[in-house]
Amino acid sequence: MDSLQASSAHHPKLTPHSRENKLKIDLSEINSMEEEMKNNAESNRWRKEPCSIFKVPTFLRWSSLKPYNPKKISYGPYDPRFVSIDPFHRENSQLQDMEEFKWRAVQFLLSKSKEKATLNDCLNKMEELGPRARSCYSKTFKLISDNDWAKMMVLDGCFVLLIPKDNLEDIALLPHPDDEQQPAAASSNENDGAIPPAWPIRKSLLADLLLLENQLPFFVLDELFKLLRSDDDYFDELVDLASYTLLLLYPGTQYFYGPVLRSNSRIHHFLHLFYLTIVSNQSKSSTHDGGLMAKMMNKCWCPNIRRRGIPSVTELEKSGVKFKPNKDAQSILDVTFDFQKGEMKIPPLILYSYTQTTLRNIIAFEQCFGAGCNELTRISDYVILVDFLVGSSADISTLQDKGIVLNWLGSQEEVLTVLKQLRSEIVGTNKDKFADMYNQINMYREIPLNKYRATLCRDYCGDPWIMCSVFAGIVLFVLTAMQTYTAMYSYYHPSPAS
Repeated sequence: MDSLQASSAHHPKLTPHSRENKLKIDLSEINSMEEEMKNNAESNRWRKEPCSIFKVPTFLRWSSLKPYNPKKISYGPYDPRFVSIDPFHRENSQLQDMEEFKWRAVQFLLSKSKEKATLNDCLNKMEELGPRARSCYSKTFKLISDNDWAKMMVLDGCFVLLIPKDNLEDIALLPHPDDEQQPAAASSNENDGAIPPAWPIRKSLLADLLLLENQLPFFVLDELFKLLRSDDDYFDELVDLASYTLLLLYPGTQYFYGPVLRSNSRIHHFLHLFYLTIVSNQSKSSTHDGGLMAKMMNKCWCPNIRRRGIPSVTELEKSGVKFKPNKDAQSILDVTFDFQKGEMKIPPLILYSYTQTTLRNIIAFEQCFGAGCNELTRISDYVILVDFLVGSSADISTLQDKGIVLNWLGSQEEVLTVLKQLRSEIVGTNKDKFADMYNQINMYREIPLNKYRATLCRDYCGDPWIMCSVFAGIVLFVLTAMQTYTAMYSYYHPSPAS
C-alpha cells in the first residue's frame, strides 16, 4: 500500500489542465515541423538541374582511411590538396595559395579573348546561370550571395579552362590585378613558390579537378569557354579540349578515346567526362557459348551452376582459363570470355599514382548519382570483378606477365593493396554487369576435361626438358608397342616359307 502511494506521488494523474498543456506543446511541435517541411519544399523548388556534385558520404570516407581515425575523417582521396574549384572547399585556408593564380588566369584569358569579352561580361553571364548552377550541388549554400557566387564561378571557371592549355608559365609573368606599377618580370622567376613550374603542377592540379567535391557544372565552363575563346585555340569545343587533356595526362585513356566523346551523352562536369571516356555507351561484356558441344558438356557436368562471383586468377588458370589483354577494347568494361577457347580478355589497366584517387571518386559519383540504377554503377561492377580476380601477389604477377596490369606504382604488394581497397564499401546493384560472364566461367571450370588439360599443360608443357622427356617416353612407348605387335603377329601368322 505504501509502495502504491509512493508510486502515485511520483506519477501524478494528468489533470484536464495538464492534458491541455501537453496538447499545446504537441501542436506547437507539429506546426514547427510543418513549417520546416514547407521551407525545405520551397528550397528545392528552385532546382533547375539534377544534382550531380555531391559531398562524399561518410561511409565512403571511412573506407578510404585504414585504420579509421575520426580526427582525420576530412582528409583522404576526396579532398583537394592544391586548389578549391567549388563552394565545398572555398573556405579551406590551406588552399588559398592558388587564389592569386586564379586572378592571373582571368586576366590572361580576357587578354586573349577574340570576342573582346570583359570581366563584366563574364560576371553577368555567371549571374544569369547562377540559379541553374546552384541546383547542381547537393548543398544549397545559402550563405553565399549571388554576387559572390558569380565571382567564384568566374575565378574557378577561368582557372579550370586554363589547365588544358600550355600557358601556365606565361601567366606567371602577368602582374596580379591588385599590384600597382609592378613589372611583369617581378613575378616570373623570383616568386615565393606560390606558382609552381608548369608541367608538375598540371598533373597535380588535374588530379584535384577529378574529385567529386571539386567540380564545376560543365555548362558553366562551356559558356566561359565561348566567351574567352582565343585565336590560338586548337579546339572549337570545350569537350574536345578537355578530353585531349585527359588523354595526355592520364595514361591509359588512349585505349578508349574516340567513340564516347562523339556520343550525345549529357556531360555534367569534368569527372563525369572522364567517366564517359573510360566507360563507353558501346561497351559490353560478352561471352561465347562455344557451340553445341559445349552446351552438351555443360548439361552433363554442371547443369545448375550459377554462382555470384568467380575465383582468383591463379585458381582459374588451374581450371584451364587463359588470360589475354583486350587491346581492341573501346571501354574499360570490355571484358570478354570465350567459352570454346576458355579465353578471358581484359582491357589493359595502367596503375599510376592517381589511379586509386580517381577511381574512388568515380565510384563515389556512381554511388551518389546513380544509386539504384544498374547502368550507372558500371565502374563499381568492374572493381568488384577485379577484386574477385586479384587475391594475392601471384595473381598480380600473372596479370602483369600477360600485359593486363601495367604497374607504374611499385611492388606487387602495393598494387594488391590499392586494388583491394577500391572494393571497400561499394554498394552493388541487383544485376551485376558481369553476372552472365561469371556463370559461363564457373560452368567452364566445372568441366573435368578442362581441368585435366590444364594440369597436363602446366605440369608437362611448361619446362622444355620435361617436354623432351615426355616426348622421348611417348616415342619409346610407340616403338615398343610396334615391336611387340610385330612379334606377336609373326608368332600367330607365320610365313609359309617357315
